[in-house]
Amino acid sequence: MSGLTGLRGLAALTVFIAHSNYAALIPGLQPVSQFFEWHALAVDFFFMLSGFVLIHVYADLQGMKARGGWRRYAVARVARIVPLYLITLVSTLLIYCGASLLLKKWPSLLDAPTIVTNFLLLQNWPGFFHNSINTASWSLSVESLCYLLLLPLCLAVTWHRRLPHGAAAVLVLALLGGRAMLADEIVGWGSLGRGVLCFLAGVLLHRFHLFPHGRGIAVAAVFGAVSFVVLRSWAAWGGLSAAWLLLSFPFLLIGLASSTDTWANRFFSSRTMLWLGDISYSLYLWQGPVLLIVGYKIRPILPFHSAPLLALWILLEITFMLWLATLSYKRIELPLRNWLRERLDPAQV
Repeated sequence: MSGLTGLRGLAALTVFIAHSNYAALIPGLQPVSQFFEWHALAVDFFFMLSGFVLIHVYADLQGMKARGGWRRYAVARVARIVPLYLITLVSTLLIYCGASLLLKKWPSLLDAPTIVTNFLLLQNWPGFFHNSINTASWSLSVESLCYLLLLPLCLAVTWHRRLPHGAAAVLVLALLGGRAMLADEIVGWGSLGRGVLCFLAGVLLHRFHLFPHGRGIAVAAVFGAVSFVVLRSWAAWGGLSAAWLLLSFPFLLIGLASSTDTWANRFFSSRTMLWLGDISYSLYLWQGPVLLIVGYKIRPILPFHSAPLLALWILLEITFMLWLATLSYKRIELPLRNWLRERLDPAQV
C-alpha cells in the first residue's frame, strides 16, 4: 500500500498550500490557487484512508481478542498521534501567550474548557465541542473517536465482510452523498459527521481490496487519478461543486492500495512521494503554529512587493515547512513514538 502513503503526503501538502493563502500575496496566483482549494475534502480523504488502512491491519478479530491484542492496538494509536500533537499544541499555546503579552489582551479562544478539552483531544466529541487551538488538529479529535469507538464496533460486527460488492458500492455512495450534504465545519456535529461517514466509507472500501481482478484495480487507479484532476479543474474553473471530488477518492484508494503496476502507482510509490507521505503528519500539525507566525507577523512586514520576489518568498516558505516537517519526523515524531511504545508495551517492540 505504498501508493497510499504518497497520496497522503500530497493531500497534506495541499492542505498547507491552501491554508497559506498565497493568492493574497500575489493576486495573479488566484487561478492556480483555486486548484489547491480542495483541502476540506483532503481531510475527508484522511478519514477514509484511516478506515481503509486500520480495517486492513486489524481485520483479524480473533488476534485482537488474544491476550494483549486490544492493548497493542490502543498503544499503537496513542503513540502515533498523541506525542507530536501535544508538542504542537503547547507550541501554539506559547505563541498565543506571547501575542497576548504584546497586545495586553488574552485571546478569547483560550478559555479553560477549550484548553482542557484540547489537551484531552475531546474538542470534537459529542458534549465537548470546542474550537481547536491548533486549528488543523480538529480532525485528530474526530479520528480518536473513530479509533476508540467506531473501529472496535466494525471489527466486532464484521457485517462489512459479508456484503456483496454491489451492496458495498451502494453504501459507499450513500455515505459519501451524506458527507457531500454536510458543510465543511471544523467543530460541532457537522465535523463529527464528516469524519464518521468517511471513516465508514473507508472500512467498506476494503471489501474491494480483495476484489480478484487485478486489471480492474489497475484501471481504478488510473481512472481515480484522471477523474480527480478533471473534476478538480472543473470545480476550480467551471463552477462544478467541489463535493464531486469525493467520487474519485474510492477509485484512488482501491487502485493505489494494490501492487498492480500502473503509472499512478509508480508515481505515488516513488521515493519523493514516500518521503512526503512519511512527513505528512508533521506537515499537517506544524502548519498551524508556523502560519500563525508567518501569516500574521512576518508577511505584513515584508520589505518587497514585486511578484518575482514574492514568488521566491513563497518557495522559501514551502521549503522551510518541508524541512521542518522532515526534522520533526526524524527527531521528534518517530523517536517519541518508538519510546512510548517501548514504555507502554515492551512486548510489542
